[in-house]
Amino acid sequence: MSWNMAIVLRGLELNLLDANIPAHMHAELAYAVASCIDRWVVCDAAPPETALELARTILPRMLGAPNNPLPRASYTPPE
Repeated sequence: MSWNMAIVLRGLELNLLDANIPAHMHAELAYAVASCIDRWVVCDAAPPETALELARTILPRMLGAPNNPLPRASYTPPE
């Protein structure tokens, strides 16, 4: 089992992810978002130290269970 699928299954078990989205789709979407963040960092669109913060902001909002509160965004894009 891939690492991201294991994380998705655990997130579903803990009711942290939206159960209406199939597990494999969660895994693919999470991988796609992580890849996008990586591309931004490599292209200097976002500094490397913000990559983790971006992931912590975007992934729960996209894939989180509807009954869980959303985390506060602390990433501010460069002007």
